[in-house]
Amino acid sequence: MIKKVFSKFVLGAGVVNLVALLVLLNFGARITGLQLDLTKNRIHSLSESSKKIIKELEDIVVIKIFASEDLPPEFGEKKRNLEQIVNQMKRAGGNKLRIEYVDVKSEEGMRELEENGIPPLQFSTLNSDKFEVSSGYFGMAVVLGEKKEVFPLISDLSNVEYYLLTSIKKLSSETIPMVGINTDHGEALEEINLLGRVLSSSYELVPVEVSSEMGIGEGLDLLLFVGPTEEFLEEDVLKIKTFAENGGSLLFLIDSVGISSGLVGEEYESGLEDLFLEWGMEMEKGLVADAGSPSLANFMSNNGPLLLSYPYWVGINSSGLAKDSPISSSLENLVIPWGSSIKVGENVKSLVWSSDKSFLVEDYSNLIPDKDFSVPEDASSLVMAVIRTEGVKVGLVGDSDFVKDSFSQNNQQNLVFALNFVDYLSAEDGLFDIRAKDIRVSGIRPVEEKESKLIKSINLAAPIVILLAIYLVSFQIRKRTNRLYKGEDN
Repeated sequence: MIKKVFSKFVLGAGVVNLVALLVLLNFGARITGLQLDLTKNRIHSLSESSKKIIKELEDIVVIKIFASEDLPPEFGEKKRNLEQIVNQMKRAGGNKLRIEYVDVKSEEGMRELEENGIPPLQFSTLNSDKFEVSSGYFGMAVVLGEKKEVFPLISDLSNVEYYLLTSIKKLSSETIPMVGINTDHGEALEEINLLGRVLSSSYELVPVEVSSEMGIGEGLDLLLFVGPTEEFLEEDVLKIKTFAENGGSLLFLIDSVGISSGLVGEEYESGLEDLFLEWGMEMEKGLVADAGSPSLANFMSNNGPLLLSYPYWVGINSSGLAKDSPISSSLENLVIPWGSSIKVGENVKSLVWSSDKSFLVEDYSNLIPDKDFSVPEDASSLVMAVIRTEGVKVGLVGDSDFVKDSFSQNNQQNLVFALNFVDYLSAEDGLFDIRAKDIRVSGIRPVEEKESKLIKSINLAAPIVILLAIYLVSFQIRKRTNRLYKGEDN
């Protein structure tokens, strides 16, 4: 009997000690800031690029947080995540980085809110079974001397590290890289607001009219072409070529086929075909259809919305992304809608390609999603994005729809891909691991029907097998324990 009581005491003491140890470890980690980040891409830890930028600061940077104490519950986790990030930055920056939490209810705090243009947010909260409207603040400002960058609303916590570091980099740099966006060949610039907004956090964006007398102005680091629909004249092509040969970088997001709202295609002639050929890139006629990795598309029908696999929206998974290039190495998936393929010549590297069940379609009269697709025998992977590796700095993607707001909002890695391209061509490669780590979404690997049935069977059987195993183990432990106790009592 004494043995039984003693064994129970030892067991209880062990549990208490374990709980106490866990509490002490958690408390110590909170005080010292130590943490164990086991996420695949270390999304809860500062990237090495962030630490390097912060440590190299020459002047003091102040990050001011404007956050109300009585924010709704859905903002609680956002506030904690923000505090975690800025505290890590503070530890990396030491005396060169200050974090200030502004009391938004004080007179001084109200004055700073007004000076920084941070508006109150309206919330609907449930109180005593009644909905009440309240207001609060959740914004921040990055200040260096007389310069500052203001974020009136912190809505995208997944990218807050990137936004903070690009703001710090922008404020601390004497010169800001200039990116020109061509505007005079039918580009739908009103559809790339998200791309423009993110680019403007790191670059000075300049509208360019290649066909004008002024042409391509001086000081540009990169010239971006997003979906031109009008043909470039010979003199325009010469200006572009001269810009590249003089050291400027070029990024072309080109559609060889435009798609109308009725899902009918129309071929475009860009006038850049010969220039691309000279640089070892040839855009092929036709749209890429990928029966092996189609993306899901939401279409309206007479019976309401339908979610269907649509081969013209090519789903690129990790096997279709060049892992030896910083432009694409951090990505997991992309969606390239209504894209074209590119033939690769000398000194040109493939960055993105479709699955081996892809083929070109040159009949654009009927691109509806319920069309029956039969995969031809000569189906193969098709390259959809390339970069020149020697001589001129030129990148080419056989599509522009992937960066439009309607696609990039729901497929953030599309936006990351475009931004990485711009950073690489503009030599801002230090931003890659900051941006891409927080918005990586692992794609679903397509499986054959037999494998799919096997996975379903395992998913159905596994819980039963696990419960049965737990029962048998517990039964054996109880049986053995009872036998021991009976032996002690005797």
